[in-house]
Amino acid sequence: MAAGGFTGFLIAVVLGTAGYLVGGHVDGEVDLSALVGRRDRG
Repeated sequence: MAAGGFTGFLIAVVLGTAGYLVGGHVDGEVDLSALVGRRDRG
């Protein structure tokens, strides 16, 4: 997949942000449950 110009920039920003959030969540630095909404599983 190749994208250039402003579209490529937006894709890079979105993927970079998503990767940062997922990585931070896995490491315990970011709590994604606050963004997704808490669901009681009990």
